[in-house]
Amino acid sequence: MKEISAGAIREELKEMFRLWLSPSFAGGFRARTGNELSESLPIADYSDPVLPLVFPMLQHQGIPCKPLVAVGDRVLKNQVIGAPPENGVPIFSSVSGTVRNIRPVPHPLGDMVTGVIIDNDHLFETASYPYEPCDPFSLDRQQILDRVRYAGLVGMGGAGYPTYLKLDPGEDKPIRHILINSCESEPYVTGNFRLLVEEPDKMLDGLKILMFLFPEAEGVICMENDKPDAYRRLKEFVAVQDNIRVVTLQAKYPQGSEKQLIHTVTGAEIPTGSTPADLGCLVLNLETLLAVSAAVREGHPLLEKVVTITGDCVSAPKNFRVPLGTSMKELLEQTGELLKDPERIVCGGPIMGTVVNTADIPVIKTSSCLLLLSEDITPPAVESECIRCGKCLQVCPMRLRPSLLNKLVLAGDIKGFEAAYGMNCIECGACQYICPAGRLLLQTCLSGKRAVIEASGTGSGEATS
Repeated sequence: MKEISAGAIREELKEMFRLWLSPSFAGGFRARTGNELSESLPIADYSDPVLPLVFPMLQHQGIPCKPLVAVGDRVLKNQVIGAPPENGVPIFSSVSGTVRNIRPVPHPLGDMVTGVIIDNDHLFETASYPYEPCDPFSLDRQQILDRVRYAGLVGMGGAGYPTYLKLDPGEDKPIRHILINSCESEPYVTGNFRLLVEEPDKMLDGLKILMFLFPEAEGVICMENDKPDAYRRLKEFVAVQDNIRVVTLQAKYPQGSEKQLIHTVTGAEIPTGSTPADLGCLVLNLETLLAVSAAVREGHPLLEKVVTITGDCVSAPKNFRVPLGTSMKELLEQTGELLKDPERIVCGGPIMGTVVNTADIPVIKTSSCLLLLSEDITPPAVESECIRCGKCLQVCPMRLRPSLLNKLVLAGDIKGFEAAYGMNCIECGACQYICPAGRLLLQTCLSGKRAVIEASGTGSGEATS
């Protein structure tokens, strides 16, 4: 049996305490995870869908794309089927086939938007693409940004902000910290963690490309402290890299929120109306980083997404890598018979995800999870009067008073809502998730923010990364 020295034991104990004492932000909470259902499962490729693929023309923040094809057209993989608006990015077909229809389709965020429906011919014939594989470090800044924009990259953690715009903050905003957000503080969602474990080489390549764009910046890979084995492996992987480090943060919700992540790592707070770039920070989701590597080094457009199919109703949860446009219903069928009837079907995590009536929803650039929860986990919501327990105040990461904001909106006091800093809400939903009275705190706060914007013609909501 191999002997372990006293020094090695001391170092191991120091590392354990360091992980335990990982930094965090005020507020938030540790949710029931559910991650154990899928976090140990390698990503499975499901590359040849059977059902028609559906491509909503809205897959980034802003104005939708316009269809560039017509019913009956034959399309090729890599072909642009959605023309981007100004400051937008294109949408590509992830398969070859025939356009079956162009009509309003269900969007994972709950709306109906124009969508292009394509029958997969399973041939995967590919259209020519203007960019060839190359050495990224032989390109200039504009060439890199052009590749990122043309590839259709957006924030793949849920926000959907065009990546090329984030990578071009302006000369007056020098970037000092590039934060790679691999935190998955929403319960059940495990795709980012699997990418962290399975593809650290591509992650590091994407980070090096960003640091080539911002040579004065430090690269910081951010992960939660409840995965010590993954942390140790990743730390060894980047040990020989200059100006790149791995940090662990407390595993609680909403650690993945952009404002909270920046505050935890750098100590800086983003004032209302400011952006991370104003503080010298750039925050990218881990999967977006891998897409940067594919777009710039390999010359590939964004055609696929990693999604988790899970929940206590699912008999065999899985992490899938699938072509964009794939039906979540088809993926669910690959996980076996349901164990229970779902009380709730959610696109995304249980806190910020969108409750939908059907699993027949397409995978888009910002999809992360399809979650099927039984009544045992999520009993039917019954809203009752506020019991003044104060839990919403305790968990709010922005130190707001959600119960007061709820009261002001319901009373129609929009000026009072604004005076109570309601516009600072980051829409994380922690207050509503924790409320024992079932108050619709997030929904009323969203209504209040919309009312302020409509009344003044200014202002904007915040989004998590």
